[in-house]
Amino acid sequence: MSGVACRWSNCSQILPDIPQLEVHLISAHIPKTTSNGYIRGSDYSCGWPNCVYPISSCCSVRLATFIRHVKFHAFVEYLIQRNRPLLPAPISCIKKCNSYSEHLPFDYECACGFSTDSFLVLFDHLRTCKQENCAKMEDFKAFVCPKCLKTFETIDEVLAQAVNDPRKSNNIAFRTGFFCSWIGCMSSTKGFASLKELLEHAEDHLTSSPMCLWMGCPVRKNFSRPHLFLHAYSNVCRNSALEAIKERPEIVMKCLSKRDDMAVPCGCHKARSNWFLEHLQSTDYDGLHCRWSECRLKYENPNEFCEHVLGHVGAKEEQSMCLWYDELRCGVSRLCAVEIAKGVRAHVRELHTVPRFLCPFCLLATYTRKCDLLSHIFIQIAIISFAPFILNAFELAMRCVTKRKSTVGYKRNLKEIKLPLEPVPLLPKPDQSSSQQGEYSTSAPDIDEIIGGSDEENVELFGPLGQPSSSQATESVTLPQLIKRFYKIWQNEKIAPELMPAQIDAVALISREVTNFETQAKSLPKGDIRAQLIRMQAERLRYLLTDYLRTRIRKIEQFPHYVISEERSRPQTEDPHLTPAEFTFTKTFDDLTIENLRFTVLDHLPHNMSKVDQDAIAFRPNLDAYVFCQVHSRIEVTNTDPSGASSEVLTLMPGEIHLLPYRAVQKHTKSGSVTLI
Repeated sequence: MSGVACRWSNCSQILPDIPQLEVHLISAHIPKTTSNGYIRGSDYSCGWPNCVYPISSCCSVRLATFIRHVKFHAFVEYLIQRNRPLLPAPISCIKKCNSYSEHLPFDYECACGFSTDSFLVLFDHLRTCKQENCAKMEDFKAFVCPKCLKTFETIDEVLAQAVNDPRKSNNIAFRTGFFCSWIGCMSSTKGFASLKELLEHAEDHLTSSPMCLWMGCPVRKNFSRPHLFLHAYSNVCRNSALEAIKERPEIVMKCLSKRDDMAVPCGCHKARSNWFLEHLQSTDYDGLHCRWSECRLKYENPNEFCEHVLGHVGAKEEQSMCLWYDELRCGVSRLCAVEIAKGVRAHVRELHTVPRFLCPFCLLATYTRKCDLLSHIFIQIAIISFAPFILNAFELAMRCVTKRKSTVGYKRNLKEIKLPLEPVPLLPKPDQSSSQQGEYSTSAPDIDEIIGGSDEENVELFGPLGQPSSSQATESVTLPQLIKRFYKIWQNEKIAPELMPAQIDAVALISREVTNFETQAKSLPKGDIRAQLIRMQAERLRYLLTDYLRTRIRKIEQFPHYVISEERSRPQTEDPHLTPAEFTFTKTFDDLTIENLRFTVLDHLPHNMSKVDQDAIAFRPNLDAYVFCQVHSRIEVTNTDPSGASSEVLTLMPGEIHLLPYRAVQKHTKSGSVTLI
């Protein structure tokens, strides 16, 4: 690695590498001894740029904690050197550089029992340790802004913080090449000459750790040789994307312009945008399997897999029909059987091999065609750009699609477009006899036209849980029944003192119906009273949905540790009470709460009083709170006296309303036999 400069104030020494920088910081900039083992902010503070530590002149920290803090700065310098090949240059930080301080009160511990106060030493230990330390790396941030020195979880967060300043430079570009992003790797940041050299180097990391330490890897436990080769192949896709956008340098300037709202995240919904993410997260991924005709060869290297599949077609396209077998559910395969006079090779390359382009701004979205990549980038530009530029970008993307020698590819692109589901026709179509083609009648609408059918008349319009009916439906639920069911779900969640089971399907269906109502209202003429009624219904559903989610978030924030502890101990036979997104939010909220408690209170207490039992101090819902409940089926409940001295068994009949402790009807509420009112 090249030399690294010490950033400490009034120090301009250049060190040969990061370990030497760490040694220099400890020997040259930290007091050797203190009076009582503590450093007071009024006596000494960290001299690193944009760092205020201790946070106040009246605060004191242990000398070991201060050393751990300074060593973390050295590790951040290491991350900056590993990030530099992935970031454009030159860049400058437009965000207000608020002061920050990393408070690290404890050493870093490995699952094998090893502990250290240096991240560099920890990752060097992980090269030989065979224990899975994924729990220690869940909240690790590997991307750093080289200007304000703050750490981030993803590279797009860095690019939202450190962007191009046109006043300083009009020439900004990404760096192409093959780079190893393994955290702890000390290879040269100049990269490797080819993918083959990178793969040979990556082989050394296969035996170094049982978990993946690649920067930005979403799942560190699914580590294997094919998993590592996917990370290496991402260099190929990134280089191809950079070559594609090199033809339009204004794209980079627009995406990295000096605008504050660039930090707004932009999702991508293309068909293959999550290809890398899906394969990295898959626990069953062991390579790419060829499914051409009778061939079932497996390749760990995506580049070799692509060459092998295209070899079946031939350079001169001897084949006129695609013989690829698409894998369906339950191990069933289906022959693609697309017959094209000319263009089979392009068809196979686009649909049945691996993506070619990786967006350099987010390192997540992958695409097979250049036009899809440009479309994804233009969507991000749309956040900060004006309409004329968006229109020109869209026209360029369309030219990429339609610029073909024949119309076969264009027709194939049209077939690949997935149209959204049509909204449920709750309203009758306009009377064609009283209007011209494509126009609505100018006469006043009838009341039946405004309201449409009643709830009973719309029974056959919906299949399972409000979805369009199909032969594979297991339960037929109309839209009114779906709304009524979700109303009860919302009502139970609103009244119950604890967090109720997650209703992922019901929330998705209600959200879709709101979208369908809005789409249907927009299709009606301006000023039509039917559109107003449809929007009113959409607002009612939106209120139910948002208030339901708001209630769940309030309970999670009120009892975070209790909720996540119950979810972890819940048997797999029971329905989960947290969605994956809610689980992540709950864990993060709980960790931040405990971290804030340690930073503000516990670290300032004596050592024997600085440890707390989270289970003992966690807030819990009052399950003995009294609730009104309506009975739907005959049940028996046990009502226990608050003192616990006596209990009685009650038989509740359908239609009855009772005031009982929630604990007595808890399981019946979840089963649907009782509704809280």
